Amino acid sequence: MDQMWPRGFPLEFIKDHNNGANRQILCQKMRRSSVQQGLVHHDPDVDAIYRLIHADTKTGLDVGFNKYAPSILLAPGTYSPWNSQNTLFHKSAFHILMLPMSVSFRTTDIWRSFFAQKILHLSGLTVSFTPVNAVQFRNSHDFLKDFRDESQVYSDSGKILQFLDAWNCSYQKIEDCMKELAKDFVKNEFWGEDDEKLIDLYIQDLIQVNFKFPGIRENQDSYEASENETEFNVNCRRANFEFSLTQKKSQEKLNNFGDISDWCEESNFTKLADFPSAQDLSQAHQNDYVLQKHQQNVLLIVNNWPWKFGIGHLQRLYQPYFASVVFCGSYYPEEYQNSSQQGFGETQNPFNFIHINPTEIYRGFLGYHCLTLLHEVGLQNIEGYIFMADDAHFNIWQRIDFTRVFHVVGMDVPTSKGWWTNPVYGTPAAKRIISEIQNTTDTEKLEAWKKFETGLRTFGYISPNQTAADDLLSGKGRSVSDFFYIPKSEIDYYSTIMRIFFENKLFLELAVNRFIRSVRHQTSNLRATSYLWGNRGKWPEVYNVNMVAMHPLKLSAFKFPNENRRKYCEKILKPWHEILFKKSGNYTVKMDDEPDYMNG
Repeated sequence: MDQMWPRGFPLEFIKDHNNGANRQILCQKMRRSSVQQGLVHHDPDVDAIYRLIHADTKTGLDVGFNKYAPSILLAPGTYSPWNSQNTLFHKSAFHILMLPMSVSFRTTDIWRSFFAQKILHLSGLTVSFTPVNAVQFRNSHDFLKDFRDESQVYSDSGKILQFLDAWNCSYQKIEDCMKELAKDFVKNEFWGEDDEKLIDLYIQDLIQVNFKFPGIRENQDSYEASENETEFNVNCRRANFEFSLTQKKSQEKLNNFGDISDWCEESNFTKLADFPSAQDLSQAHQNDYVLQKHQQNVLLIVNNWPWKFGIGHLQRLYQPYFASVVFCGSYYPEEYQNSSQQGFGETQNPFNFIHINPTEIYRGFLGYHCLTLLHEVGLQNIEGYIFMADDAHFNIWQRIDFTRVFHVVGMDVPTSKGWWTNPVYGTPAAKRIISEIQNTTDTEKLEAWKKFETGLRTFGYISPNQTAADDLLSGKGRSVSDFFYIPKSEIDYYSTIMRIFFENKLFLELAVNRFIRSVRHQTSNLRATSYLWGNRGKWPEVYNVNMVAMHPLKLSAFKFPNENRRKYCEKILKPWHEILFKKSGNYTVKMDDEPDYMNG
């Protein structure tokens, strides 16, 4: 399915197109798309060539798309064919509804989509493709007849797109541009004169019903990723999200850990062997409550510094167990690929990342913003979000209460004044936050602030006569925050309140502390030993399988096949192998109803 394409995609560009990992952009603010094309499960709208190769002559196709994929919006100047099925038109796009009648039934909606996109782009309007929202059971078709009916699509789609890319309107009104483009379509023999007349009649009808045509935008919205690596709070940034159609997660787990086993063997560690079959592993993991819950969670791995190495190793360890694993931090592909002696496996596909420049993440001070950015991607059907530092280790078999926020240590040092005295990221940031709230009219921010204040009052951090501002200005309390979990019930609130904190540069340990003060949350039973305070070298003695997470565990120590790597394989990867592949249940977990620390 890697080479599936929609009906109307120019055949000459199937292997020679410019869509790829370097083309996706994540923007916080965008205009709403005027046309939304929904994907469909089972038998999507591909062309007859694809069906002749892949479809069953009686039952057609049986395709299932990844249920976690987000919507994709095409920026002006980017084209893709879309059809007349499962397509929503906003009123701003009613002027491009007309289907041409001088071309075949298998061509008309594709030609409409190309014509429409050029007209929409003149007004700064866009088309988006939304995740699956329907299942199509297609009526019986003669694939060869479809092939003949699509002949113009095969021969002219590429020509139309090249023509549209170079075409400019000579007029100042969008309706005049429609007439001009319709006439030029006739000149280029893309459709007949009847369609030029039809466009003119349709415009007259729209005028009669007082339709308001959109204007032509001289200055188009820019959806280009910022190239200024010192700019704070950019609107658009580099990102990449790809989703596999395969359901063979168990085989992927076996293959990945096989690579890790070979990597361990390089350090003279006994090869991790004795693996179950993919079928047996699948059955065992389907019966595991925690692993099944993680299949609906996304794991976000955050690096405080530019990524240099280790992504491939982290992918092999975690990727098959989650709906998606996303890497966030300053990511420069050439710099990463050229880093010498990585000592870890190659990066795997799919590789999902969000780039945040060094000014924005600032040595990890503002790393919590990565989770806000991930939420803004709009992944579908996600139950929870796990935030993890790249130098933390996560025992994924450990149970947490997936219905509420989880934080390893919770209200770690509630009276600490550390970091509040910082001249930028401490109390001055709190004052900037309060000033913003006092002056904003943004209802979303005000609602989040109200929830923040209510939570602080509910859990006893402020009295009935105090406000959230009083709590922020108290200048005490922080929580070390290298691992935490946010359920979908709290992610909207998290994203809004934490964006306020980020935009005013509140330090991570202070920002997360204030957030978890305001929500009911669970903490780990092994709070004190989850962090290696000033004693990083003792991780082999401190680590145990009953932890949810441990920090820090620096992957840089294991780049070379030496004693450090051998210890890592023995103390951490061997238990991983025994628990996840050999069904060892020799560990304890915290149940959802066990007591928590402070306002858990």
